[in-house]
Amino acid sequence: ALEAVSANACQAGIAAAAIGPNAPDGHAEYVHVWPRDAALAALELVNSDAAAAKSVAGALCSLKRDSEFLLFQRYELNGDPDPRGWCNEKGKRQLDQDALVFLAAQKLGLAAPIKSIGALLTEVEAGTPSTDVWEQKQGYFFYTSCALACGINAAAKLAPEQKLRCKNVVSMLAQSLDSFWNNELKCFTKTPNGTIDFEAALGITLLLQFKPFNPDFRFLCRSLLTLDKIERELSVRVGCSKALIRYKEDFWDGERVGPAGIGRPWPMGNLFVSEAYSLLAIEFSRLKNKKIAELCRRKARAWLAAAEELPGFNEFPEQVDPEGFVPASSPKKLSWCAAEYLKATRLLASARKACDVARVGRAAVVCAAVYHVSRVAN
Repeated sequence: ALEAVSANACQAGIAAAAIGPNAPDGHAEYVHVWPRDAALAALELVNSDAAAAKSVAGALCSLKRDSEFLLFQRYELNGDPDPRGWCNEKGKRQLDQDALVFLAAQKLGLAAPIKSIGALLTEVEAGTPSTDVWEQKQGYFFYTSCALACGINAAAKLAPEQKLRCKNVVSMLAQSLDSFWNNELKCFTKTPNGTIDFEAALGITLLLQFKPFNPDFRFLCRSLLTLDKIERELSVRVGCSKALIRYKEDFWDGERVGPAGIGRPWPMGNLFVSEAYSLLAIEFSRLKNKKIAELCRRKARAWLAAAEELPGFNEFPEQVDPEGFVPASSPKKLSWCAAEYLKATRLLASARKACDVARVGRAAVVCAAVYHVSRVAN
């Protein structure tokens, strides 16, 4: 995984996919620096290669911004903005990218452009919609709200003069998460009254890892139910293992490979869910609820193992085919995917320690605990 990340190094930071032949025809956009991918890679690299992490985060902080002091959607390998990005216009930006760069800068002890912090705060205060990670859709998304909360909370430490403003925005974002809870589906959805998407697991992971606010017991219960819903609704058999599709009815199927645009399975989905379960195991262990903590740890281990069992997983691809191999049309050696694998393995080790390898002997006890979680969530 570390080799995959380092192989993507370029003049400006880290490219989202390996430079050159690993980006198939029709996916040239992956041979670029995407601030989101690079920031998430830097945030994990700090645990294994602090110098490389600091170099990447420093390069991200130095990227050219637009006239509004916000990041462009993606950058050429030399650091120049890519004019072909579809999220470069006002009101269409992917605001989570700005937030994650501030988060990486703060965690690595770097300075960030003060004007850019003010610009992001202005956008969020005005209720400006963001563009989703993988689709050309504008709106309000659970993952984006989580990323914004983490980044703006970090920005308060980078720009002390904006501390009160940052605090108010984070509080607003925290309260807004209730609008994503669907009481009928018993999970957080992609948008208010929206669809079930494994992207929610990434949002949960960010909140539990960086804690822009203290998650209460109800949030932990809702997160647990969300992961369970993702497992039940989006898990598909892949060869001798399993993986997650993005959602049942895709908004946009770039690969055009399935009915209703279901797309192919995504190994990164396994990693997001594994990470979230590991962090929940740690949280429930702190609350002395060892039964649910052990249940979460087992789930984390199972989803990480399922990813490792995919024949094409060592390629760290975006998607795999029904047998688990990497299709010719799918980008591979992705920095983001490799970094998430490092993160999933590290968090699982932490969950093991937190749980003290507690064993749950009776399934009925676990069922009773999960039933209690459901009541609290509602």
